Amino acid sequence: MDGSYVAAGFDTWVIGAGAIDRWWGPSSNASLIMSNNARPIPAAMLRTRGEQTFESPWLSWLGAWQFVSFVGQLESSRHIPEAKITGMRFTIRPIDGLELGASRAMQWGGKGRSQDLNAFFKSVTSQDENASGGSGNQLGGFDFRYGRALTGTTSIALYGQAIGEDEAGYMPSKFTSQFGLEGVVSFDQSGAYLKGFVEYLNTTAGSFNEAQYNTAYSHSVYQTGYRFRGRVLGASYDNDSKVTSVGVSLNQADNQSYSLVVNNMQLNTDNGQGGNTVSLGAQSLYRIELNYQTVCMGGRLNLGLSRLSEELVMPNEDVEQSAFYAAWEYRF
Repeated sequence: MDGSYVAAGFDTWVIGAGAIDRWWGPSSNASLIMSNNARPIPAAMLRTRGEQTFESPWLSWLGAWQFVSFVGQLESSRHIPEAKITGMRFTIRPIDGLELGASRAMQWGGKGRSQDLNAFFKSVTSQDENASGGSGNQLGGFDFRYGRALTGTTSIALYGQAIGEDEAGYMPSKFTSQFGLEGVVSFDQSGAYLKGFVEYLNTTAGSFNEAQYNTAYSHSVYQTGYRFRGRVLGASYDNDSKVTSVGVSLNQADNQSYSLVVNNMQLNTDNGQGGNTVSLGAQSLYRIELNYQTVCMGGRLNLGLSRLSEELVMPNEDVEQSAFYAAWEYRF
């Protein structure tokens, strides 16, 4: 039932429940806090119906804003079975071309732990997170994206994201980080365009100052970590990894698109054992991926080919050095 949901709108709000992917952040290549790397978590959700604006003169300077939140339950085959997870994200556009975002996610409750409203409140207010009987595992941080047109046919965007793995003084700390630059060139009035990007990502907690290895996406109490069904909910490279990515895509007016992405990956850089679900030890390798998408039989056909410069040494599953994938999707 992945991708399924039910929802209803009430004035400017939408409530619902389902198992849908969430992508929180300014990049289309990776997200440090919530991505589609793992299967979607079954959850109840509340969000605004599109963008909203404040009528109050004290808040109208924030511009268009959006809010989304969810409360879900993780799987039973964990160190703490059926742990709960809460997430929320708030974005504003105070000036033309600039979007600012704040995101937060919390693991709490589960079998053998308090999961009443008091425990939920402690989680939301960051109380005694690191205590053995504390509120749970929390991540939170900020992101930005600023874009502007250079000419009538070209535009550029700068973006970044910093997600804290811990908190200090009710604010995020021990940040993982991501920065990127994106450019778009339009060819004609039909809507065809060429897009390119370059991006650097560091999933080591404390990436800005003092590295804290085996910390990101991990927790002393919730030992399965910030993961669902074996996969990280944030960046797919898991913790303590540094990745530089370069990509280009051609999107045609006839709904066909071609893309090429190259990743230079330094995985599990501290060579830690058991903390990274992608690589058992330190590995430095390249990955190249080609993708083609088109409209086919009323749906969308997606074909791809990827190649790793060497085989991954993985703790949980084998990943072939070369892979081909095909998917057809129909939305209704």
